[in-house]
Amino acid sequence: MNERGGWGSAYVSPSHTIFKAQGGKPRQRATRSTADRPADACNAPPNGRVGATQVVPGHKVTDPESAVFQRFPSGGGFSNVFPRASFQQNAVSNYLKKYPPGYAPNIYNASGRAFPDVSANGLNYSVAINGEFRLVSGTSASAPTFASILSAVNDARLALGKKPVGWINPAIYSAAFNGVFNDITNGSNPNCGTQGFLAKPGWDPVTGLGTPNFPKMLARWLQLP
Repeated sequence: MNERGGWGSAYVSPSHTIFKAQGGKPRQRATRSTADRPADACNAPPNGRVGATQVVPGHKVTDPESAVFQRFPSGGGFSNVFPRASFQQNAVSNYLKKYPPGYAPNIYNASGRAFPDVSANGLNYSVAINGEFRLVSGTSASAPTFASILSAVNDARLALGKKPVGWINPAIYSAAFNGVFNDITNGSNPNCGTQGFLAKPGWDPVTGLGTPNFPKMLARWLQLP
């Protein structure tokens, strides 16, 4: 379905990963009877996309997270321009086979580049603006959060004389990184008069592979050359 409330993205190259985020409303809205038209500028296969999660009110931060549902829903879906990336074929096919969205083929492009790839908390960050503390939310918060975690991984690798991780997408979708992410199985990204897509076990077009478990992620990256 269409992207909502902004979307996180990452520019990547074989030598580095730079996360960025773009905020705002969807460029085009779809209805239940028209084709979904997500904004495709950042959906090119090499790019990394970051969705958003939150702590459920009344729960502890150590409890399972949910796809964000307060203030905005997490962006996610399928590109109408770029084909599905080879590194995500198995993960996306698994989702579509086990949890088919149930929308007509003219509503979303099941063969398109699927996003997001990963997620991080995107709700209620305390920031100082003009001398006052305010709460901000969005994938423009979750994207740099994920980037900072990856930066810490790079610091640890550099300390051991290893190179930065570089382009992460093929690695994080591989079997070698199973269990590195906290799988998000609660929530959805409603839009276009529908419930949108649902967060399910494994990759999903709401929270991607999930949120990073830093100790596990660090250990896995340090095992690589």
